[in-house]
Amino acid sequence: MGKIRKYLSVAAAASVLLILVVPVFAKTAQLYRPLNGRQTTQEDRPSGLESKKKEKPIRPDVTQKIKQFKDEKRQKLAEKIIRQLDHINQTVSNHFIRVLDKLEKILGKVESRAKKVSEKGQDPSQINAGIQKAKEAILAARTAVADQTKKTYEINISTLTAQPSTPDGQNDLVSGFREQFQSLKDKLKKDLFSLRDGPVKNARTAVHDVLKLLSEIPGVGKEQ
Repeated sequence: MGKIRKYLSVAAAASVLLILVVPVFAKTAQLYRPLNGRQTTQEDRPSGLESKKKEKPIRPDVTQKIKQFKDEKRQKLAEKIIRQLDHINQTVSNHFIRVLDKLEKILGKVESRAKKVSEKGQDPSQINAGIQKAKEAILAARTAVADQTKKTYEINISTLTAQPSTPDGQNDLVSGFREQFQSLKDKLKKDLFSLRDGPVKNARTAVHDVLKLLSEIPGVGKEQ
């Protein structure tokens, strides 16, 4: 959570272009809130290594449109916001990858202990079904996260038709970028929260359920 805020603290205090964009970054920090209510540790937070990739260059047509700002500070800020959208998407996606890695490790331990069920002459069908369900939920979540990392949040310059040579045109250009950033930040926020509260939460719930089921089996639920 602190990393996201750190990345955006400078931009939050910058030009008027950021007025409509700051809230998404503050909200994005909530994505690090653990689903089970415990405190987030440093280990939970993304290292940035899981799906690390080179910074994507801004499209040439968008760069040309940004250069129509007469104020150089606005040009730099617009570029910063565009890059931040992609960066936040990758950072939060990496966090979800770490969560799924942990769930998979837990499930591996559960699967190992579940072998004792048959050894003790008990029916393992229920616990095996739970393990399979958890595996499928984790796989579905990994697929959803992989799809999310491929998404792009790019400016549609076809809607930016203002003539930048006049003061009114400059104001219209600013307004056009504001609307674009508002739309992009809303989409990013919706996508990330849907991922957290959908596939990732489903995977965690499935692992929790099978862990609970295992704990209720006498002589098997606790590690010896």
